[in-house]
Amino acid sequence: MTLSGAWIGHISGDNRGALTLSLTVNGEEVSGEFALDDSTFGRSVALIKGRVRDGKIEGDLSNFRGTPGQLVPSKGRITGTVRAGEEEIEGEWESDANRKGRFFAVKDQTAVQAPFTTNQPTIWESEVKNSTIHAFQMPLADLREIVSLFANAAKEARERHETWLNQYWHGQPPPAAITAIPNATVEITQGETFTVMSDFANFDLARIGTDLKTFCLYSYKQGAPVVPSHGVQVLLTGINGAGNASGVINVHGLELNWARGVLSTFALFFERRRVRRTWLHNPRSQQVVPFIAGIWMLWLLFFLLPVIPDSLRRFPVIAFGVALYLFLIINFCFNALLGLARRAYPLYEIQFPEQAPFQKRRNMVWTIVSAVVLAIVGSVAGDAILSLIRGLLSPGKIK
Repeated sequence: MTLSGAWIGHISGDNRGALTLSLTVNGEEVSGEFALDDSTFGRSVALIKGRVRDGKIEGDLSNFRGTPGQLVPSKGRITGTVRAGEEEIEGEWESDANRKGRFFAVKDQTAVQAPFTTNQPTIWESEVKNSTIHAFQMPLADLREIVSLFANAAKEARERHETWLNQYWHGQPPPAAITAIPNATVEITQGETFTVMSDFANFDLARIGTDLKTFCLYSYKQGAPVVPSHGVQVLLTGINGAGNASGVINVHGLELNWARGVLSTFALFFERRRVRRTWLHNPRSQQVVPFIAGIWMLWLLFFLLPVIPDSLRRFPVIAFGVALYLFLIINFCFNALLGLARRAYPLYEIQFPEQAPFQKRRNMVWTIVSAVVLAIVGSVAGDAILSLIRGLLSPGKIK
């Protein structure tokens, strides 16, 4: 058991109310926060700095803060005894406002892991969630640039959070509050391998393979014990068609201009590499396929009906069956072509030197599309030429 962590109890004497202590012990030095919810005067908070030795704790109280308009002391002192296996502290307190009394506190086991979770802002000046990253195409080398941009933004976010902690703790943030700041990371999924990196200076492109699936950059994570006052995330999944593709930018901060600047930096980075493929991966594109297939079915029926024997055309069931069969075949072909095009042109494409399969698929897509277009143009042009020849050779035109 250690004294570091959260303690809850009560205070008596000239002031009465609930007491909360957040302590950090480093050797014999102790620091933290002393928070009193007085039943009469309201809440006041002070910083603790002192030492603990042989089961005795002594500390000075400074930097008192209270509710607006509340009169608070400028300094004070506590002395106490640690007992019951370092699970209880009992002692005396006093302040320069000529007030004193006793206090008692027990270790709050539910808050042992994160005594500083409440010492963070809850409302940001600016917050952008899930800013969409549109379709892009970039060479592998551009990953180094995005990591560099993120490293700078994460460094700035950490510096601003440390500044906020200094203001919150009146220039004396406890070491645990600094230690609790999350480290910026790059999380990469390749095949079945998941890698977490925090050494941005030595980011090595040689570690990135063609089986890359996700590339996510975090200066913080949702749900973490501490969400810093400034943060940025760039999240990319489904790279090169590896699963469902999605990409977003999240940014928040107490400085409006900083948050907007970071968002615009990453937005501009992806905008310069943007390609017009979003429509291809839009779910509505799949819904349009039956309509296109229906048009093609009518076009084919226009050519097939003249060659169908009259004996078959007299039966509506047979005609309907032929039309339905043609529709299903054409719909299947269009869906297959759409799937092939989506694999050939992924929403988020990172180009590797050995990425030959993409080019092969693209050649196949263009071959199919070109063949279909030429067939349509050829049939229409052929019909037009035949009609013209028949018109010229008709009896009324020959003299």
